[in-house]
Amino acid sequence: MKTTVNREEWINGILTSANNLEKQNPSTNVFKNVIAEINSETDRISLTWIRVVAAVFIFMVSVELSIVSQTNKEDNPFTEIIPVNDNILYYE
Repeated sequence: MKTTVNREEWINGILTSANNLEKQNPSTNVFKNVIAEINSETDRISLTWIRVVAAVFIFMVSVELSIVSQTNKEDNPFTEIIPVNDNILYYE
């Protein structure tokens, strides 16, 4: 029961505070500045487009690397740089 009294007091407080509102008259410069900001055409690139371009770039690089690695299994330049150890010490 106590919470309903507090709720009603709270609602009445909000309604009575709305009675004391006064009309505001801002200067005409505020309106002109808002309209100028809306109408201004800025050359901004959306972050969404940057993410899309980055994802496409990463995808194309990964496809290129996978194609190159599949076609050049034997002619891989890393096989000449990195020696392969066979771990066989003696033939028995």
